[in-house]
Amino acid sequence: MKIKTISISPEMATQWLEKNNGNRSVSLVVVKKYARDMQAGRWKLTHQGIAFYKNGSLADGQHRLKAIIESGCTIKMMVAYDIEDDSSIAIDQLRARSNIDQIKIAGNRWVRADYIAAIRCLVDVSKKYKNLSSSELLIIANQLRPSLEFVNSNLMKKQYISSAPVQAAIVLAHFNNENENRLIFFCHVLNTGLIESNDDKAAILIRDFLSSNHHVNRLGGKSREIVCLKTQRAIKAFCDKEKISNLICPKSTIYTIPDFI
Repeated sequence: MKIKTISISPEMATQWLEKNNGNRSVSLVVVKKYARDMQAGRWKLTHQGIAFYKNGSLADGQHRLKAIIESGCTIKMMVAYDIEDDSSIAIDQLRARSNIDQIKIAGNRWVRADYIAAIRCLVDVSKKYKNLSSSELLIIANQLRPSLEFVNSNLMKKQYISSAPVQAAIVLAHFNNENENRLIFFCHVLNTGLIESNDDKAAILIRDFLSSNHHVNRLGGKSREIVCLKTQRAIKAFCDKEKISNLICPKSTIYTIPDFI
């Protein structure tokens, strides 16, 4: 086996993909995710790159090559030649690192798994992307760090009550400069179920909804979106001291989602 570091242009990537004879189906979501990192200069040279079998056909790297074409960038990668044909059974068999693994290993120990879960929920609600790279998630986490840490400091980890959509809604409200003292008390009501007056009833309504409809947290993106939107409605009513008797799900987000999401 021979390994070289090569700067791969879109033209070169196109030629190499002509040797792609037997790989898995291409995920366009993954291609676009890689391409965004390449265009933004976030793509890093690692030991993982492109590989060819002894017969010249492509063994590994079709998503990276397609991303180079998509991005229009020339990217430096490690390229391995003369891989044994029967080595294909061992390619990509190891445990992949999760986004939070990659972020923490890169030195960002403050980032928590529930922060990433909340960010993913906001991404789902924004409907801007279907998938984000670890670099993109870290950029968003850094931008939202004060709001993420605010939620972590005030909302107890409680089954159903502190799910990712709920955390995402509180993060969004805090980022949009909602009254912080009321947000702290909103979290307190979620934690304890105790209110001081009817002005606080909105927090009880969302708490009751979460407790009695806990199955929604295990369902797909649409259900998580409903929880996030309903929680935003409850937060807004709570902070405005609006007396409501029913918690209606708004058709769109109440608090503005930042452009960087």
